[in-house]
Amino acid sequence: MSDSVVALDLREPPRRHEWTDRQRQVVCLLRKYYDNSWNDLGKIFSELFKHQLGRHRYYDGMPGRILQAQWHTLRNKNSPIWSQIHSDSTLTTTQFAVIRDIVTVAETLAVSLQENRNSTNDQQTFSQDYSFAQSAPSPTSPPPVPSLKCNPDSRQPRLMFRFWSAESNGFNSPTHFVAGLWAHKKNVPPLDSDPCVVNGYAHVHLSRFKGDTPFISLFDTPLSPLHRALQKPDGMVTIFDMSSFDEARLISAVDVLKEKPLDPEIGKASLQLAMPEKFADELATKIARGWKFESFKPENVRLFLDGVHDGYRRKRPRPDDQALNTNEDWEMVDDPDNPDWETVDGLDDNNTDCEMYDIMNTEPTPEERPSNTRGPFSQDVSIVQEAPFNQQRQEGLLHRNRPLDQQQPFTREEVFDQDESIDQEGLLDQPQALDQEMKDVFAIRRERIAKIMGY
Repeated sequence: MSDSVVALDLREPPRRHEWTDRQRQVVCLLRKYYDNSWNDLGKIFSELFKHQLGRHRYYDGMPGRILQAQWHTLRNKNSPIWSQIHSDSTLTTTQFAVIRDIVTVAETLAVSLQENRNSTNDQQTFSQDYSFAQSAPSPTSPPPVPSLKCNPDSRQPRLMFRFWSAESNGFNSPTHFVAGLWAHKKNVPPLDSDPCVVNGYAHVHLSRFKGDTPFISLFDTPLSPLHRALQKPDGMVTIFDMSSFDEARLISAVDVLKEKPLDPEIGKASLQLAMPEKFADELATKIARGWKFESFKPENVRLFLDGVHDGYRRKRPRPDDQALNTNEDWEMVDDPDNPDWETVDGLDDNNTDCEMYDIMNTEPTPEERPSNTRGPFSQDVSIVQEAPFNQQRQEGLLHRNRPLDQQQPFTREEVFDQDESIDQEGLLDQPQALDQEMKDVFAIRRERIAKIMGY
């Protein structure tokens, strides 16, 4: 009797897949034009959206029964997507591109597609034109398909926007973009498809820590990129038409941050915007609801708000300078609850409360890559000498945003070699031990990254 008892693990929440319009469109096209079993169609669907399914813990793909249930739901509710595909006998340009991807994936998986004889005659026309498209010499420009009846897509192109300048990571030009991880490599190795690795890279990309990742950032609204471009003498904004882009390579920053939010960063951003701390709770609550936490419980929100306040208190304006330079001079304050405070703490360009997307860049460019201009510190924030050093240490380390040609940053050794007796809690009185500890931490991080990437 005990052998037939199955233990249920109630600690892990059930898997819930959030369907997108493109995924529903693929399900309808698979069922309309092909008579394969739902299991075969599920294999094709899972390969097309493997990255998105992995983030929802469908590591072995989407079962065919779930696709079948979704198709019946769309039909019973008379969904506009289902009606458009099954009532129209012609193919739009977007649907043509989807079917082309279906055929390519089926060949890769060795799944023999069986045409649905009950569908309209445009399936035969598509098969002929797809063979012609495969033999076309130029893969970058779509070949003419005169026998295909293509209606103009009723939806407007999905436009996204990217700000970039000479300081941006990776390779950036008006026509080519390469992520920082691949900027100095001739060949781009395949990225690990493990969702944990992908989300880990995405979280590093969104944080304030500078590091090379396989992503470039895009925004779905032009406001933030335009504002950033106006603040830089060489700022540029590039517009992307994403109507035919593979959504499996598009990751929403909201999906990443709602699982592991950068709560201290929100506090620091609020401080930089000169927002009073009394409004931090309201701001953080709105951001949390915008991210749609999976478990929006009071205790989780409280932890999130505590993190926001923690980031807010790490830096505060100097009270004697508020009347003159409220946005320039800052005093570093040692938080007693966080002894490991950092002397250089720049706000990453990618942090924003707008909806932002990260696009996985896997296509290298043959053009010459520029040298990496990023130094060990953020180029937007530097340590500068505003007063005699002993007086400066007593008041706190001063930070000021300055143009790059006027920055004169101290090295870490210069900071620690000055008067070491001012620190009251003993955090800075042993610079050699502290430097060695930081070296050990970075060595461990390098080993973990090398293990993940398979170096």
